[in-house]
Amino acid sequence: MKETEREARRWYQQALDDLRFVEWVLQEGRFFDKGCLIVQQAGEKALKSCLYASGSRHVYGHSLLDACAELRAHSPSFAEVEE
Repeated sequence: MKETEREARRWYQQALDDLRFVEWVLQEGRFFDKGCLIVQQAGEKALKSCLYASGSRHVYGHSLLDACAELRAHSPSFAEVEE
């Protein structure tokens, strides 16, 4: 398996784990501030996964908008995600 593929899978799994935590937050009905932070992190990790899957070798930064803009070069459908 290529390194970028492995990184894509790793970041995607982390995004899923974060979403599971946010689901727990919703069930508990508390810790919403932490849930908001973690759900943003899940989005960031999912987009990083997509960048690695598209062949990027080094992914830096924390901006969801920057990641979407970069991904639009690979697939115009990311314009919808950016909205």
